[in-house]
Amino acid sequence: MASARIHEVIAKEINKDYHMDEVLIRIGSVAPDSWRNVENNLIFKDKYLTHFWNYRIKDGQANDYSEFYFKYYNELSNPVYFGYLIHLMTDQYWKTYVDPKYEFKKNNKNMLKMKDGIFLVDKNNFAHAERVRLQKILARIYKLGYFPIEESEIKNFYCKIDELDLSGLFGQNGTLNYINSKLSPDDNYESQEFKLYDFNDIINSIYETIEFIKRELIRLEMLHNSLSMKYKIAIDIETLLLESLNNAEGIKLQKNTQECLDYLISNNYIVDLITSMSKNNFLKIKRNLVESLEENNLNYNYINFGFSSKLQFLKERGYNLLIDNDIKYIKSANSVGIDTILFNEYDKEYNGYQSSDWFNVKSLVNKIYINKNYFK
Repeated sequence: MASARIHEVIAKEINKDYHMDEVLIRIGSVAPDSWRNVENNLIFKDKYLTHFWNYRIKDGQANDYSEFYFKYYNELSNPVYFGYLIHLMTDQYWKTYVDPKYEFKKNNKNMLKMKDGIFLVDKNNFAHAERVRLQKILARIYKLGYFPIEESEIKNFYCKIDELDLSGLFGQNGTLNYINSKLSPDDNYESQEFKLYDFNDIINSIYETIEFIKRELIRLEMLHNSLSMKYKIAIDIETLLLESLNNAEGIKLQKNTQECLDYLISNNYIVDLITSMSKNNFLKIKRNLVESLEENNLNYNYINFGFSSKLQFLKERGYNLLIDNDIKYIKSANSVGIDTILFNEYDKEYNGYQSSDWFNVKSLVNKIYINKNYFK
């Protein structure tokens, strides 16, 4: 339920500690919901994509803000990225602790718990109408000004979030213009009493969310610092497979992959899966891929995609080791000091570590780690 103006208020209040550009952080705080306004691009018209949905979680709210945090850690000084993170964290708290007070599903129907204790089926979007009035009041109280609606009008705007289509944010049909036109104060917005929402409770929930986010930011920073001391392994996804990701019959893993990745993670290595296939192609199969990997009991930390340069991605995110079946990527990683294992049939022209069996990869990783004397 955390609507646009609630996201803006929370971002604006948190920004009192950071002093970033207010307009940019507010834009970032509403950006994840701009999927609704994406036109002619069904790939990006997907809330699960923009909200970093964790398909490994089957019940409850599952947007994984930690995935966003670690993927875009180096960009979090950019207020658009920071606002985006605040949105994801707000949704997590709101869905868990605030929404259930007012709205729930029963027998596949949207139910409301009114202030007087009566339960109603929401047949006529009553909750939406009250949310609109609530947001108009918040816009007045917290002095949320109008947004520019074109990217060219926004000074210092920069956003290259792979999971976001900016066409849903800007323009006459974009989210920013919708907020300006539909959620700004007008003469009639406070004329009726709320029958569903307790306004004081909403305000309290906003500040409880702010405290939650502040605690989480500290926790995530500490976690990032501890993870930076671990050995980070990037494995090309297709290197794990017997056939291409585009195989319509579903994925089939190479022999011994599960045992290898389980071993690496149990021995405190960070194991991320990466792919350099085109963004659009990957997004089409992301959900099915994650669910298929889960069905195959494959253990890993995160899947990363969307980079224009695999080498740049590895460097920026501090990976120590690349396991890949393409000698081109292996050699480019070698050239900048990243350890590598070529997973392919034996190549007599290549002098580095190589194997065609995941069973042997375990010992190779340990050997590389020990020989380099990492983090000593």
